[in-house]
Amino acid sequence: MNDLKKEVGLRIRELLTSRHMTVTELAQRLEISRANLYFILEGRQRLRMELGVKISHLFSVTTDELYGLKPMRGEIKFQVQLRVPQGMKSEDIEQSIREWVGQLEKNLEEERH
Repeated sequence: MNDLKKEVGLRIRELLTSRHMTVTELAQRLEISRANLYFILEGRQRLRMELGVKISHLFSVTTDELYGLKPMRGEIKFQVQLRVPQGMKSEDIEQSIREWVGQLEKNLEEERH
C-alpha cells in the first residue's frame, strides 16, 4: 500500500511539473492545506477518492492513469474530448458522434485484418 501511495504522489508531482503548477496552487484548487497535499505527494497519506477525481479533472487524465492502473489484456482505452460549436443542435451533435464512432469501428476492423 505504501508503494501505491508513493507512486500516486510521484504521478501528481509529474502532472504539476508538466502543467507548470505549484503545490500551493493545486492545494488551493483542491481546497486542502499545503501540508495535507505534501503528505499525499510524499506517500505518507492516502489519496481520498474525491480528491483523486478532482485531480483527474484538473489535469484532464483518467483516474486509472492517476492511480497507474493498466488496461486489461485486449482492452483499448481512449479518451475523447468533444468541442461543440455554440448553437449546434443536439441532433447534429448526435449524428456527428455516430459518424465518428462508425469511422472508428471501420478503422479498428481494418487493423484487425
